[in-house]
Amino acid sequence: MGEEVAGKRLAVIGLGAIGEEVARRGVALGMSVVGVKRTPETYECEVREVYGPDRLVEVCRAADVVISVLPDTPET
Repeated sequence: MGEEVAGKRLAVIGLGAIGEEVARRGVALGMSVVGVKRTPETYECEVREVYGPDRLVEVCRAADVVISVLPDTPET
């Protein structure tokens, strides 16, 4: 069975082009969206709360839904 997502907390891990689109859709569905980005200080788009990789575990634990859109590289 499906579940209502409005009001849930969505964590988007990786806020590149795809991650930003996922975040926009989460906001449109009424979700509270937070993100993790390698350089959070350079982010200026949809997500209001953006954290660095050092806060990854904390962000994931506080989320109802986690979506990872990281590239397949040795760093990630």
